[in-house]
Amino acid sequence: MNAWSTSYWQLEQRRERSWILPYEFRFGKPRNLYEAEDVIRDLEDAVIEHEDNLKEQEDEKEKQRIFQVWWDILRAKGDWEKNREKPIKYEGCTRDGNRVTFELSELPEDDLAGQPRHVTNPKGISILGGDIEQVIGDKLTLYIKYGESERLPQSGELRFDTRAAEVALNRQKNALDAIRFDRGVRSDIRQLLVNPQEVRIPDLEVDLQFIQSLNESQEQVVKAALSTEDFLIVQGPPGTGKTTFITEVVLQILNQKPETRILLSSQTHVALDNALERIKAKDPHLKLLRIGNHERVSENVHSLLLEEQMEQWRESAIAKGQEFIDNWSAQRGISGHNSEIATLFQEMRNLGIKIETFREEVNAWKQDLDEILAINYDIENPDSLLETHIPKDKLEECQSIEVEINILRQQLKEARQQQKEKAKRLKELTRSSINQLLRLSVEEIQEQINQLIDQNNSDSKMLQNLLKIQTEWFEQFGRNDKFNIPLIKRSQVIAGTCIGIPREIQDIEFDLCIVDEASKATATEVLVPMARSHRWILVGDPKQLPPFKDEVSRNSDFLDEYELTQDDIRETLFDRLLRTLPDGCHKMLTIQHRMVAPIGDLVSECFYEGQLKSARTDIDKDLAKILLKPVTWLTTTKLKNYREQSVNSSFNNTCEVKVIVEFLKQLNQIAVQAEKKYSVAVLTGYAAQLKLLNRSLNSELKNWQALTVECNTVDAFQGREADIAVYSVTRSNRQGKVGFLRDAERLNVALSRGKVGLVIVGDHYFCRTSQENPLHRVLDYIERHTENCALTEPGL
Repeated sequence: MNAWSTSYWQLEQRRERSWILPYEFRFGKPRNLYEAEDVIRDLEDAVIEHEDNLKEQEDEKEKQRIFQVWWDILRAKGDWEKNREKPIKYEGCTRDGNRVTFELSELPEDDLAGQPRHVTNPKGISILGGDIEQVIGDKLTLYIKYGESERLPQSGELRFDTRAAEVALNRQKNALDAIRFDRGVRSDIRQLLVNPQEVRIPDLEVDLQFIQSLNESQEQVVKAALSTEDFLIVQGPPGTGKTTFITEVVLQILNQKPETRILLSSQTHVALDNALERIKAKDPHLKLLRIGNHERVSENVHSLLLEEQMEQWRESAIAKGQEFIDNWSAQRGISGHNSEIATLFQEMRNLGIKIETFREEVNAWKQDLDEILAINYDIENPDSLLETHIPKDKLEECQSIEVEINILRQQLKEARQQQKEKAKRLKELTRSSINQLLRLSVEEIQEQINQLIDQNNSDSKMLQNLLKIQTEWFEQFGRNDKFNIPLIKRSQVIAGTCIGIPREIQDIEFDLCIVDEASKATATEVLVPMARSHRWILVGDPKQLPPFKDEVSRNSDFLDEYELTQDDIRETLFDRLLRTLPDGCHKMLTIQHRMVAPIGDLVSECFYEGQLKSARTDIDKDLAKILLKPVTWLTTTKLKNYREQSVNSSFNNTCEVKVIVEFLKQLNQIAVQAEKKYSVAVLTGYAAQLKLLNRSLNSELKNWQALTVECNTVDAFQGREADIAVYSVTRSNRQGKVGFLRDAERLNVALSRGKVGLVIVGDHYFCRTSQENPLHRVLDYIERHTENCALTEPGL
């Protein structure tokens, strides 16, 4: 006898596929043969109908599967990030306003930009936290979101901040739920994602007077964008003018319908700021609003920040309010001078009450913390905690209290600053000193107000009530999130990163959502801005690095726990729509202006199937004195010590570093003679090679007056450009292992950064003979286009 055990989920699957027959079965001959035949035919028809229904259900389930996949990805990411990312050790730090630059003990392999990190004290309680802004060499810049940099130890660890990651994940979960259960602004967005063939194709027969000077490719894509009723996917390879395209679309729409509200989103602050600067320059009268932190956005768009515009609105309201009080007082013969002084004293009084409230709240939080730790805790010096064990749940509670205390301390600081500003103005109107005014208690300030206003005069009493109402109103005006919604609703273009969009925007409807760099965002990140809009334009480049190039996407065992595949993880919404939408719903910008033709043509043929055309025909003749061609491969195949060296889990190549240093020396000499300056990006896929490059170049950089050199990983340099790009291949071994070299997207990024010169340094024979990798195509192209490309040995 054979027996086996069947899992619960398998039994459940079989139950769901089963069909309960509406017949009773007996053994024996049928009483009526004809009736039996009819029953059999009905049974066969019922079985066929059941199988057809099953197929329909499975087809629908497969269509809906994408939402379950996205939900599972968020669930997996949440679990992964709880234990993710080893701490980043640092050996020194430099403070500069809202930023801290850490000197790292070792270089990270992956691109860390955007990650939330924090520094903790020995008890594990946060001292300071924020987002990683950039990593250049062994220098990591953190934008501070909470805490005080003065309390940072000179050496320590930057740990992954799971609380900040949870906020981002929750925003994505909310957006996914809104779309999955038809609660988005467009109730049919789920249906369009499930059945992309239903998306309406844009009408290109649009008669337009273009506002900017556009090339033919841009004109066609703009026409498609303006007539889009649902989705439009725009592929924008490097240098094709994505910002110009976005600017034209925004200007055209607002020119035709000024009441339109547009949500502009992106994965990076730089892309948003570039678009806003261009839009503002073309039409300064448009109502533009930038969502973001002051220190993280371009100085040119500071005036567009929510906080800046709120302050302008507040100042305007205060001026109008004071004007009303002055006019009202003058009509009743009350001194305008006294009313202004009384107004300032009333504001001082309200701020004094607020300061006392903050102090009481700080003390209350301090008492809660003392009860948890059962030790003496100095609110001004959280590092004084004694070394005692704290359970994980209590530690998390302590961290939350620490955040609340930091917020209160900041609010207390701001209230004191506002009080000083009122005191400065009062000093100008009275004979009192600033210190005297600041020492006044709430009761003493009230006495000052009573002396200024005649308590026996009904108009004066009314004035006192008006001043009280006005100052209380102005204390609230623009000081809390309630005022954000009306300010946002007044704007025509609101710009913010996908995950940085605040809660208030989730209650506002937009006519159009434009997501730049959508190919660098995960599907659920893009859904956050999309859920609030009626139409969507996604702009990106699927041929460059996707959002998941980290360990989670390579960990098959971990993905198996959530029934996910690497394809599930890697596919962005941009990829999915590009693959499934009707042909008329995706367009490509095909003319690039960044790279000179020799570089642009190589990038086009090797990565874009020849679709990318180059508009630049100019060649830098001075570079010809050092580079045989604008695209030059300096091969190390026949040089000594040309093989890679393994360093922990990374690799470096001393031979390539020597070649690069010598090349840069010669380049500087040529630039000096030609009285030119060049920006140079030296790029590699490996942290160990980056460290070696920085160490070798540090002593030389001060001697190169004509060069601005930045060494970085390919991942970290994505989205940026330089006059000359130098790519260090690094890998060369007898086993033919290529590592990162197999990634076509990463190589595309590396080779498309240079505007006038591209230099590849490495063992070309290894690249040619090793396992399949995209450098095969690059070498083939170089050898077939000797008029613009060269493969040569370096002149050491």
